[in-house]
Amino acid sequence: MQVRSYISERQRARRKRRVYFSTAIGILVVVVVALGVGWVIFRSPIFWVDRIVVQGNATVPSDAIVSLVEAAAMPPASRTFLVKPLLGFRNMLLWPSSIPSSTLAWIPQLNGLTVSKDYFTHTITITVTERQPLAIWCFVPKDNGDEQCFWFDETGTIFARTYDTEGGAITVVHDYSQKPSGVNQKILPDEFVANLISIVNVVRAASINVDTIALNDLSLEEIDISTVNGPSLYFSLRFPADDDLQVIRNIMVLPNWSKLGYIDCRTENRVYYK
Repeated sequence: MQVRSYISERQRARRKRRVYFSTAIGILVVVVVALGVGWVIFRSPIFWVDRIVVQGNATVPSDAIVSLVEAAAMPPASRTFLVKPLLGFRNMLLWPSSIPSSTLAWIPQLNGLTVSKDYFTHTITITVTERQPLAIWCFVPKDNGDEQCFWFDETGTIFARTYDTEGGAITVVHDYSQKPSGVNQKILPDEFVANLISIVNVVRAASINVDTIALNDLSLEEIDISTVNGPSLYFSLRFPADDDLQVIRNIMVLPNWSKLGYIDCRTENRVYYK
């Protein structure tokens, strides 16, 4: 009995050693694999960035766009304490495919941004779309203070400061009703923006020689337009003006165009003139 007990103890000891040895080998393999993967990701040139291409920008500097994407890729805390020491912006894996709209708003002139990665050429391509100026919106204070003018695009979004202009080459809307809203804001409440854009497009398509376009009182939901040597035009912000274009063109060819007092388009599907 004592011999059997001794042999049994030796067998259990050998089994324990084998388990410990197998476990150690397994841990060693995992560590080696992890170190290998870490080296490939963090240190090998496989994911290095050799070239950054910025395209689609005309007014925003490329350096500013790259900095914007870097800011979106990682917050300041991770830059200092974790990601930057390990990866840095030389690593393609760090670069995002897109950035949040809240970050894109840091550069108001940008309307969209995408990032593509070519792992074969080690190239990062940042493609941007800039906001295209549609017209100028000038906020005119009632207390005779300085007016503030901004470019806005086809969505009604304000994206850059500018100055008032004279003449018909650039459309300018003078707003006597609202306070300046600043960049990344809309010129009007959302329900009126598309209709305002429609009015601007109709006036342009009709080749009307505009003197001034005014929003005198937003509560009236109307746009007043005075023309050079022609009648005033009144539009409503409650509905689009597209259907008024042909009617206005028909009136413009009348021999007494310059003697007309007004063209009233404030009633949907109706146009009055005198």
